[in-house]
Amino acid sequence: MRMQKGSFYFIDDSFYLKHDIDKKLMQNRETVNGQAHERPCYYAFSDAKNPDIFWCIPISSQTDKYHGIVQRKIQKQLDNGKLKPNCNTIRFGDILGREKAFLIQNMFPVTDKYINNRYIDPNTQNPVTIAPTTERDVLNNAREVLKLVERGYSFIVFSDILKTRTDLLAELQHDRVMAVPSASQSDKAQNQPINMKDRMAAAVDEARQRNADTLPAANSPKDPEK
Repeated sequence: MRMQKGSFYFIDDSFYLKHDIDKKLMQNRETVNGQAHERPCYYAFSDAKNPDIFWCIPISSQTDKYHGIVQRKIQKQLDNGKLKPNCNTIRFGDILGREKAFLIQNMFPVTDKYINNRYIDPNTQNPVTIAPTTERDVLNNAREVLKLVERGYSFIVFSDILKTRTDLLAELQHDRVMAVPSASQSDKAQNQPINMKDRMAAAVDEARQRNADTLPAANSPKDPEK
């Protein structure tokens, strides 16, 4: 499945098994009202170095918890003398009429092979979207966080997202190499009849050749015993 910007997706468990061995990413499921549900992730943007890498942001329904974390971070900045405190690792926005936390601090790269399906509104059967203002806010802050991580401030996110990106790029390259048929396979494919008509023609030619090999030549001497 090819991801579309501004949409929500569910990530396959195999991604976490392969690329989250240290268990530093958020769990792929969230408990809501005592029940575990798959956690949607927001597709924010494609990687600038390789468009086949997609940066995703997990969302959470535990908004009270994350509002508290944001307030503590802002208070700490005020205590340190910052005049305009801001928290760009956690943002908020409405999804399906309810406020959700966009956890940029837990963002991660992924490729389309690990995408299960899109997050669909059960009432309208349409893909879930967000308001343009929320989209711009989340996108701008996510890009800023990634830039900071690339400059060495890796502590502002929970997992080693740059290593994950490197691993995914290597995986993409490996998959491309494996998808290219070898020369012998290409020759074999070219020599094989491509449909039933070709197969029948090949069989007729072979039968004619066998008959020609068994018939006596036109100018050969006759058997003296006959």
